[in-house]
Amino acid sequence: VIAEVNASAEAFLNLSARSLRGAPVFDRVMIDAPLDDAFRRVRTDQASLAINNVEVGSGEGRPQRCNVQVAPMQAMPGFVLILIEPYRLTRVTSFLRPFEDPYNTGYQLSQALIAFGRGEWLGVGLGNGIQKQFYLPEAHTDFVMAVIGEEFGLIGTLLVICMFALIVWRSYAIGERAEARGDRYAAYVAYGLGLWLGMQAFINIGVNVGLLPTKGLTLPFLSYGSNSLIVCCIAVGMLLRVRHENQTVGDGREGQWQRV
Repeated sequence: VIAEVNASAEAFLNLSARSLRGAPVFDRVMIDAPLDDAFRRVRTDQASLAINNVEVGSGEGRPQRCNVQVAPMQAMPGFVLILIEPYRLTRVTSFLRPFEDPYNTGYQLSQALIAFGRGEWLGVGLGNGIQKQFYLPEAHTDFVMAVIGEEFGLIGTLLVICMFALIVWRSYAIGERAEARGDRYAAYVAYGLGLWLGMQAFINIGVNVGLLPTKGLTLPFLSYGSNSLIVCCIAVGMLLRVRHENQTVGDGREGQWQRV
């Protein structure tokens, strides 16, 4: 049965190589039959959003090479849908100049920037913010970072960013330790959770400061909403479980990370 599966997979990959040859590239992946050894020989040369230089062969002679373009094909329909409707294009690009239309398309972002400006270095004090009471929409969810910036100032904002950076750093440290003891599944879970929390925080903060288009994405652990908070706590629990296994399985040496 395994031999038949390997033969079928090899035939499929060879057919894909012939049909997909000639597209632009990004990642170099070497796949040789048999199938059970294929994913052990994946070699990434550079990161991008498309799959690139896929070499497919049977292990004898020079393998065939094909290029697979993924991300541009997936993104193209979205770009088309944005361009064919002016209001969609305006919504996507309004973050570039929010004060050109501060009472319509740029209202939410302009009020968020005003909140950051009022906070200055140390903020106006906890509970003394004005923007959240009368002007800033969704101040308790999507734009909670603007409220933090107003009430705690630049110092408080930097502290929040440093806390998220600490979470990402610890996640990758835990994942690295798990990978070192041979548990790749636990390592990839830790890497994925750290990347998820870090990217979500980056997108939310980027929206608040006008770096990215307005997107309804909560700030982990801080935005109002029980579902978001529960999922984030589950993620932290999984990270703590991986760290616990790092300490108890094998030699259990984690060194300096145990003090954090």
